[in-house]
Amino acid sequence: MHIYNEFKSSFIIVAFLGYIFLVSGLIINFLQLCSYIIWPFSKELYRKMNRYLALGIWSQFTFIAQWWSKSDCTLYMNPDDLEKIQKEHAIVIMNHKYDIDWIPGWIICQRIGIMQGSKIIGKQSLKLLPIIGWCWIFTESIFIRRIWENDRETLVKDLRKILDNYPKNCFFNFLLFCEGTRFTEKKRLISMKIAQEKGLPELKHHILPRTKGFTLLLQGAEDRITGIYDLTVGFKKSGAKPTLLSIIQGRSCQAEIFVRRIPLSEIPKDTNGCNNWVYKLYKEKDQIYDYFVRHDTFEGNGLARVEIQINYYDLLIELSWMIIIGIPSIFYLIKFLWTSSFIAQLIFLIVVILAQLYIKRVPTSQIPYEDDATCGEWIHKLFQEKDRIYDHFVQHDNFDGLGVPEVPVVRNYSDLLIEIFWIVTIGIPSLVWFGKFIFHSTLFGKIIFALIILMIYVIVQLMINMSVIRSDVKHLLAKVFPHLSVDML
Repeated sequence: MHIYNEFKSSFIIVAFLGYIFLVSGLIINFLQLCSYIIWPFSKELYRKMNRYLALGIWSQFTFIAQWWSKSDCTLYMNPDDLEKIQKEHAIVIMNHKYDIDWIPGWIICQRIGIMQGSKIIGKQSLKLLPIIGWCWIFTESIFIRRIWENDRETLVKDLRKILDNYPKNCFFNFLLFCEGTRFTEKKRLISMKIAQEKGLPELKHHILPRTKGFTLLLQGAEDRITGIYDLTVGFKKSGAKPTLLSIIQGRSCQAEIFVRRIPLSEIPKDTNGCNNWVYKLYKEKDQIYDYFVRHDTFEGNGLARVEIQINYYDLLIELSWMIIIGIPSIFYLIKFLWTSSFIAQLIFLIVVILAQLYIKRVPTSQIPYEDDATCGEWIHKLFQEKDRIYDHFVQHDNFDGLGVPEVPVVRNYSDLLIEIFWIVTIGIPSLVWFGKFIFHSTLFGKIIFALIILMIYVIVQLMINMSVIRSDVKHLLAKVFPHLSVDML
């Protein structure tokens, strides 16, 4: 199993999956661009086509999560609400605590068959992301500049444009992070100062939400968006660290989602009432997430666990891309390496080795580097712990008893094989060349060569005598003649 996990996290495999995503994504973006000629004639047909084209990209993320890394998501939700979300336009409000909190949401959407209708309300720079951002443009996501005067017009205009002639029996869901950015403790503390000034409730696990965009969306919904879904995502401690790199490298993340449906009719329509409703919602979300922090689960927090069967659509889509793109590319690469020059093969090998070393680097996401004072305290605390650990070693001549079990590490032959490779590629050809040179060179050339070797030998010996051997001799004489000190010698 360990070898299999190492294989999944190797650079070659990660690069292969990334290559398939890149090529397939560009193909889909091109098809989406071509489909735009349909827009003036039939908006409904254009939207139906792009819903399924987008599925060819989004499903690769759920494949990586569900099938590649064996990550899973447990859903806590009212079963009646689960039926409703499949048959209505919705706005989804989610906490933004993790790098990949959106992936569990997509997993649930994929399993219940609504992922093709996923859209976002995000910052303007997201539309510039290759493949993903371009796909969001073609599927009519809404992008804002975070300048209220401009965003007010953009939100109203784009939402009305989407609601105009949207295909019947097709539904969309807008993902909205009211916090506006991913959670950090530094951002929370800054936002809580604003909350205190406004007399708003303090949040432990969220940033103070921004209410203007949500209020405007609600006012522009025209009673066609009928439900608001409040999603609170938590990742269990038993799983891998919730990052995109973890799931790409095949490490399993275990998530839970707590979902509540709020009918649009229960939310105040006026600006002040809607703002206060959002603040109250986030206070409730904070309590829900605090329950998860204390219990490592949403179980017992008022909603039943809902089992959703896994389907194979994302797996089949990924296998299709592997057959269409991956297998032909592998054959081409093998043919290229087989027929290319030795230099090209060597460069390819070096790139692979360096890339493998890079993705194995120590992660820094647990270090509080965003705040100088906190980072300084962290480093000071780290070296206090290191000092205590090494003091234990000095006293006991081992690290046993420090709370970390001894892990047997099996010796592998990677360094031996690398050294043999260099001997074969550099050493043996050099020896052959050296033998030819000695055999075919003139007497004068041989003498010059012998003098160079002799000079190198003398210089090396002088360096050794001045450092290691001379120091050893001093200590040896000091033992033979106790009345002499090392410094006197």
